[in-house]
Amino acid sequence: MPVTRSELETLLKQKEGADEGMATGEGPEASRRSIISKIFDLAEKRVTNIMIPLVDVEALADTTTFDSASALFAEKGFSRFPVFHDRIFNIVGVLHNIDLLTGDPKGGVKTLMRPAWFVPEGM
Repeated sequence: MPVTRSELETLLKQKEGADEGMATGEGPEASRRSIISKIFDLAEKRVTNIMIPLVDVEALADTTTFDSASALFAEKGFSRFPVFHDRIFNIVGVLHNIDLLTGDPKGGVKTLMRPAWFVPEGM
């Protein structure tokens, strides 16, 4: 049985009020309520509202070396980069910064990247 946003928020507020020490709005219940609220907010957004224009996208070529990728992560401060083949609009994967810690430095981006998830613009 699906639960609506307002029903879930009401349940969390009731639990928070019942727990001693939670009256201040701090603690694990307040944190859970905030996370759930953000999840519902994200579910209400359209893909086109959170897309980045292609001219502003920072991406790595699938031929990028481990050291070059590592340097770009350090320079830009991002947690992940799309990986493309030949042209930037041909995305073939995603490289997360954590993959650099667990991967083989000799392998390069192509061996470390994860599959990319594609979402239709109309969602």
